[in-house]
Amino acid sequence: MLKRKLRLICFLVWPLPVHAHEGHAMCAGSSHEQTIKQCTAVLGSKSSTRHNRLHALLDRGGAYTRLENFDAAVRDYTALIEIVPGTSAAHSLRAHALFTAKRFDEAIEDLSFVLGEEPENTLYLRMRAQAYGSTDRHEDALRDWTRSIELAPENDWAVLQRGFTYIALGNFKAAFTDADEYSRRAPNDPFGHILRGAVHAGLEDFDLAMASLDQAAELGGSDFVRNLQTHLQERGDYEGPIDGIYNDLTRSSLRMCLKVPECRRPI
Repeated sequence: MLKRKLRLICFLVWPLPVHAHEGHAMCAGSSHEQTIKQCTAVLGSKSSTRHNRLHALLDRGGAYTRLENFDAAVRDYTALIEIVPGTSAAHSLRAHALFTAKRFDEAIEDLSFVLGEEPENTLYLRMRAQAYGSTDRHEDALRDWTRSIELAPENDWAVLQRGFTYIALGNFKAAFTDADEYSRRAPNDPFGHILRGAVHAGLEDFDLAMASLDQAAELGGSDFVRNLQTHLQERGDYEGPIDGIYNDLTRSSLRMCLKVPECRRPI
């Protein structure tokens, strides 16, 4: 993370003449909308220096991201990359915007660029793994989840997600191993029981599957299934929700879901 911050600083100020700092475009406004307005003015001025344009694109892209206008943020970060090509910091900013916008194929390209510079960055390995899984490239996702676990074995989330990836690949034995490991680390976390239930469902042992999901619902509370997406977002660390399984289901329909193959599909 420190290395990435240093690269961001370097690409903003080098190789620039000393006097460029005197014209810094202080276009950060009192609101995101004001920031966008002021930065747009800087970018539209013929007298703006290269340094000012870089900062204006950076600030405006950040404001667009916070307003969830990810397409506009991507355009600004792309312009940033065109001015200073080959900079991993700019690619990482665009990767975050693309990832959050669920433009996963494009996000994978930027994440791969950054990982080429920082191959042991576990955050970007996990992001790329989830992007791979979201585009049904499960073998690639498995490779990244496994590498992430090798580099940071204490990361429980990666173990959980690798378990779901094994299910997508039909490797229920390996998925069960990850389910056991996750439940050992976090015995009261309902997601471990969801993973175990999904394994049993894949093996068509519906009684055990439903027992595991009952445990998940009991641990999570009456609103657990409907609140899965919010719960996952609160866990943070830039991972998004598990899409397509359980997050819009009631406890009763959760039981019925186990008997429908399409409904059992993990992330």
